[in-house]
Amino acid sequence: MKTKSILSILLIVASVNSFANSADTIIHKVVRHFFEKHNNFSTQQDAWGGYTMDITFEAMLFYDLHTGSDIYTKKVVDIMDLRNRKPSDTISYRSQPFCSYNYALYKATGNEDYVNPYVAETRRMMKEVKRTPEGAVQILHKDTSYVLIDYIQEYCSRVARAGSLTGDTLFFKECADQFDIYRDMLRNPETGLYSQGRGWLPDTTELSPGAWSRGHGWLMRGIVPAMEAVPFQSIYYYRLQAVLEEMADALLKVQDEDGMWHQLPHLPFDKSYPESSGTGMIAYNLAVAYNKGFLKDEKYKDAAFLAACELKKYVTDDGIVLGTCVGPGPLRSIDNYLNNSAEPDDHHGAQAIIYGMLAEKLLNDPICKSVFLAK
Repeated sequence: MKTKSILSILLIVASVNSFANSADTIIHKVVRHFFEKHNNFSTQQDAWGGYTMDITFEAMLFYDLHTGSDIYTKKVVDIMDLRNRKPSDTISYRSQPFCSYNYALYKATGNEDYVNPYVAETRRMMKEVKRTPEGAVQILHKDTSYVLIDYIQEYCSRVARAGSLTGDTLFFKECADQFDIYRDMLRNPETGLYSQGRGWLPDTTELSPGAWSRGHGWLMRGIVPAMEAVPFQSIYYYRLQAVLEEMADALLKVQDEDGMWHQLPHLPFDKSYPESSGTGMIAYNLAVAYNKGFLKDEKYKDAAFLAACELKKYVTDDGIVLGTCVGPGPLRSIDNYLNNSAEPDDHHGAQAIIYGMLAEKLLNDPICKSVFLAK
């Protein structure tokens, strides 16, 4: 009896620990802390913030989409009400350089009123965006235009999604063309990793040095949703798939044995720290790409799952995310990144952990996978 009692206690403890370490539990405590940081979005002032706030809302909405729940959608809709944002409102593309929360709201709510303003702004974005002589789209920053991988991901996923909403193949062509141009311009042929951009140094023809963890998270965030949007097995699909597989293979070569990608992935592991935001974004998009069949080898699934499991160590009991690069601005010197420590609770971290935990659910939860593939 005594042995049975001890065994029962151990099983209960193991069950409690498993629940406390589950992907859902970690997501919920990260979101709870995110709300607490913003006064539980009690006032209109609380409802406004930068792109990292919006991309966290987006991650919450995709949690609902992937799990078939609605625990976060109404909360985000209520916050948009505080902003006096209606589904039919036109939200300037310039105010959403790195994510489109209105598209995520459309997917989560099914409200068609989001569609026409989103498509119209995407057409305006394509018309107005500045381009390099090679044709690469550029972000406008302080009245100057630059090449930036953080920007290309939103631009390309946005135009591909607009194509899926309208059937206009010009959107799909633009998406595939831009990824090819950026690949030719920024990819290091020896490592397969990408520079962050061009135009940020005194010599404006020189590329930003090295490579960056979250930058590659951004790239994955752009190309995988784009592949979800373009017609399956179309010429655009295969053009994007070639770039994605090449990028994913390069990233797998620089994933450490614990599952993390480091702040500067082109350096040896001991030269820069494991970084949580890039890891979460990469893991999620590898998981989506594997589930959708964009990447077929199980090595991509294994890499995503390993990363998701390790990321759990980067969240405190209070939902504070650790190990996130603060982001010292455009990568003009790798010293700025080497000497810029990861601070607890950086505002880039919450969305990446939500997405990272979704990677585990997509790969390990049959119900979540079923809901995901049915969308």
